[in-house]
Amino acid sequence: MVATIRVAGGIIALPKGTPEPGESDRETALREVAEETGLRCVIRDALGETDYTFRGRDGALIRKSVSFYLMTYRAGSPAHHDHEVEGVRMIPAERVGGALTYLGERDIFDRALASLRGPAGAESAPANSPAET
Repeated sequence: MVATIRVAGGIIALPKGTPEPGESDRETALREVAEETGLRCVIRDALGETDYTFRGRDGALIRKSVSFYLMTYRAGSPAHHDHEVEGVRMIPAERVGGALTYLGERDIFDRALASLRGPAGAESAPANSPAET
């Protein structure tokens, strides 16, 4: 199962956010996943970065680069997600690619699947996952 977030406008996305001062990309990823999904995880593998541009509330163009990581669930519940997201959806891995709104995140998810399958193509079993909210 993959934890995705639902944000304003019905967008389905992977959790992500802005680093706090002095925070590494890995620390940011773990914190944002915990805040946005209510789940505490450990990092298994780096998946790469995606770059995109969007308009801020003032209309200015903002360029953002996000580092993504494959993570394993350890504890927590989607019921404890923060106010930044409308909800958390736990989606079976085989359906995630089609559910994600952003093409760059679909590419990142494909990397996650490849990482799970390993060099021989044999998929490793993920840890238990929490219920959806």
